[in-house]
Amino acid sequence: MTQKMMSDTHFEIVFVTAAEVLPLRDRVLRADRPAGASELRCDRNANTLHLGAVVGNELVGVGTIAMEDPPGVGIGDAWRLCGMAVLAGWRGQGIGKALAEKCIDHAKLATGRIVWCSARESAFEFYRRIGFVLVGDLFTRPETIGERYARMECHLADEVNH
Repeated sequence: MTQKMMSDTHFEIVFVTAAEVLPLRDRVLRADRPAGASELRCDRNANTLHLGAVVGNELVGVGTIAMEDPPGVGIGDAWRLCGMAVLAGWRGQGIGKALAEKCIDHAKLATGRIVWCSARESAFEFYRRIGFVLVGDLFTRPETIGERYARMECHLADEVNH
């Protein structure tokens, strides 16, 4: 964990590496799978940004954003918010929101027009509160039995305050 981006009374948002996000992401998003199961294709791309929320010396939340079009859609200037994970004991304290906002700010600075994600059904309300809208139908993934997802998007040109 290298450089501080923002600080809150409870946590700091810092730049982290792909290697640093994986253990927490695995624990929160893929607890029933082998280590490394939460690794994403974009994790090691040069344009990918990984952020972490730190309390003391403990990494309690992570978020990743990468330049990537949604599947089957050639938007250009699209960024994917992915790998959002906050430890259970730290949820509801603004950590996920702060991580998402910093990721979205990064996309804006890179002149992105849209940020999208494959949101778990249980997280739809979280994403709605920060400016995302539902796009498309619910779908499932073989690696996450029982979970349903949908693509959600945040159009940066339309966004005033997330």
